[in-house]
Amino acid sequence: MYKYPYGNTQQLNLDWMLGEWKAFKESFFNMVAPAWDDKTPYTAGAVVINDETLYRAKTTPTTGVFDKTQWDIITIADLMEV
Repeated sequence: MYKYPYGNTQQLNLDWMLGEWKAFKESFFNMVAPAWDDKTPYTAGAVVINDETLYRAKTTPTTGVFDKTQWDIITIADLMEV
């Protein structure tokens, strides 16, 4: 298997491309907000990513299992509001 996307003129290395996409997606998510951690206490207004969805805390949720009723789904544009 070739390391780079075009190993030869006949085939495209899809494994490489998917690996690069996954690395980009993870680094992008880390720049926007941290991943949900069940041991971290969050305050109202905290922003996290859970299951590739961006959430903002409505109230001060407790730690433990993620409860969607305590969070609002938001977009990146919502984060840019002044």
